[in-house]
Amino acid sequence: MKKLALILIGSVLLMQPGFAQAQAPEAPPPEKRWPTFDLTFAGGGPKDLVAAIEKATGKPLNAIVPKEFEKIEIPPMKFTSVTVRDLFEALNHSSIQIVGNGSATQQRSYGFETRSQGDNPVWYFISSRLPTTGNQNYCSFYQLAGFLKDYKIEDITTAIQTGWQMLDVNPAPKLKFHPETQLLIAVGPPEHLRTIESVLMELQKAPPEPLLPIEKKLIGWSLGIGLALLVILLLVSRFVPASL
Repeated sequence: MKKLALILIGSVLLMQPGFAQAQAPEAPPPEKRWPTFDLTFAGGGPKDLVAAIEKATGKPLNAIVPKEFEKIEIPPMKFTSVTVRDLFEALNHSSIQIVGNGSATQQRSYGFETRSQGDNPVWYFISSRLPTTGNQNYCSFYQLAGFLKDYKIEDITTAIQTGWQMLDVNPAPKLKFHPETQLLIAVGPPEHLRTIESVLMELQKAPPEPLLPIEKKLIGWSLGIGLALLVILLLVSRFVPASL
């Protein structure tokens, strides 16, 4: 009888709405959906892109564009059913530029970023790429120590200057080599200095210079002599008494 009574009590409790709701698992929060819009952008600066997005969405966009980045040119783009977050993420990835700087390479890009996850985030424009507009000159330094093991400084500067001549760059950037630090110093517009980075990147891809016949012979003789001396040493240590 006691077991039957317990079963009946349990059945009644399970039928109560409050008890069933307490035991039911909580539903996950609905996934956040950003509003989508269509955008056709003819190209221009970061502020032009912000204005185009505001026109397409019909809403203001919280965005900060530092003055030094206002003249960066963003290429034309066209999107359908895109969100602001996805658009800016695609812009950041598409702007990535791999450039050489001496014996190393760097990754440069530009775009809008935010640290906010709210409904109205504040976006800020940043850039690590050299500006492509204006006539302002920049001074850049390139470490050539790794390259001078295989090339003469004249060979490197000639390749760079040949590129400028073929592009009809006039006046060409100034080059000066500092032998004490093995730095190549260049002064000129950023778009022309990229020729130096391109040359150094291609030199990194060059296969190692093959050994000359005399160098191969010297290596072979050295190995042979070393092996013969090792055999002699083993024979001496084996047959000559240790007391001697």
